Amino acid sequence: MKTSYLKLHPDYLEISFSGNSNFNDLSELLDQIAKKFKKKNPKRILIDLLNARGSLSNTDRFKIGENTAVNRSVNLLVISDRKDGLDWLLEN
Repeated sequence: MKTSYLKLHPDYLEISFSGNSNFNDLSELLDQIAKKFKKKNPKRILIDLLNARGSLSNTDRFKIGENTAVNRSVNLLVISDRKDGLDWLLEN
């Protein structure tokens, strides 16, 4: 799995993943990204897993998002449309 896009926008951090993936690899990668951006402390994060392939089931995708949200006390929306997700993220 690779991070295909990582950008800190003024209102949110955007992360896009592509390639083969599994739950453990993605969880570890998100932990590394969280440590890297800890000082910037973004309040909103868009995690795009639409191009991630491999053994990452929809349940795993949800669990990863849920773990990220619970660990950082944030709201979570799991959605399959990037534009709708970004609209939701920026209006809250």
